[in-house]
Amino acid sequence: MSKCITALVVALLLSTPALAHVELGRYSGTLGEAGAPCYIDILNVRFEGGIPHPLNERVDVRLDNGMELTLSHLPQINRSEKTVRPEGGKLTGVKGTRGVGDAAILEMIHSDEYTGPVSLTVIHDDYKDSARSSQSECVKLRKQEE
Repeated sequence: MSKCITALVVALLLSTPALAHVELGRYSGTLGEAGAPCYIDILNVRFEGGIPHPLNERVDVRLDNGMELTLSHLPQINRSEKTVRPEGGKLTGVKGTRGVGDAAILEMIHSDEYTGPVSLTVIHDDYKDSARSSQSECVKLRKQEE
């Protein structure tokens, strides 16, 4: 019986990347509810240190403006409860350059009809000229067939 349990645990650990619910490829949507087409390319899904845990999950993406980011779950640390958990339902990433900060928030859904990314919010923060700061949201994301 112990060998069966060990085999099951190993199989579960090896299959965990498939449980990330983000498949490689292009996800297309629209800017806003009725806007222009937009997309995001999922380039790679991996786990830091080879340890399949949501806190170690890294998703490399390319936005439709060409920017590449690595997204991950924000850790939710609660000292009084002594817990360290991933923020559920979203992956986030940031990139800083001289005078500018960019962020992406990839919202996920887990339902009977669909599991995967549903929207991407991109924030561009120009520290010196807030008039050049912007935010866009690519909604209704769905994976494109190859």
